[in-house]
Amino acid sequence: MAVGYQALYSSTGGSGGNVAAGYQALYSNQANGNVATGYKALYWNISGYNNVATGYQAMASNDNGTYNVATGFE
Repeated sequence: MAVGYQALYSSTGGSGGNVAAGYQALYSNQANGNVATGYKALYWNISGYNNVATGYQAMASNDNGTYNVATGFE
């Protein structure tokens, strides 16, 4: 599910179970089971799965980390 401009923008058919709420949240995502809320939260995530990021650019640079939780600014 995606809410916000370009949320889950690059998501493919094989990437399911994701929730993105916010401007470009999970923008580059290609993996499963991620939750991102906030401006550019998990922005660069490509293959990282089962992550939760809440806040302005929370975990924005994560590209392949898994099973992480981040709350707050950047």
